[in-house]
Amino acid sequence: MTPIEHRVCPNCARVFFAAKEAKSLSCPHCGYVLLERRRLERREAAMDMIVTLGDVKMAAHIENYSDGGIRMSYGGSPISKETVLGVDVEGLKIHGNALAVWTRKVSGSTYASGLRLI
Repeated sequence: MTPIEHRVCPNCARVFFAAKEAKSLSCPHCGYVLLERRRLERREAAMDMIVTLGDVKMAAHIENYSDGGIRMSYGGSPISKETVLGVDVEGLKIHGNALAVWTRKVSGSTYASGLRLI
């Protein structure tokens, strides 16, 4: 039987239960990542990108990226988890689709989202 312990999320301060020896862990309430799940090397970036949601295009800023995903920040409304969107990053020659795997409010109307390239 796997030992279970309670954890407190440092982002939303809510309590949840998790396996004591979990190698990957995120808060079930807000999605905050407590343990690193990424296996691909992340590279810092400071470049702009275009995100397409249906017929709407919006500007975003890349914070970091890997061969499998992008962390971006943007203004406006939050992108819901599991949303499929188009991404265009001319500087990295990335043109395709991505899946939003998490979104958090940074401040005011600024949000950050993690995207998995698909």
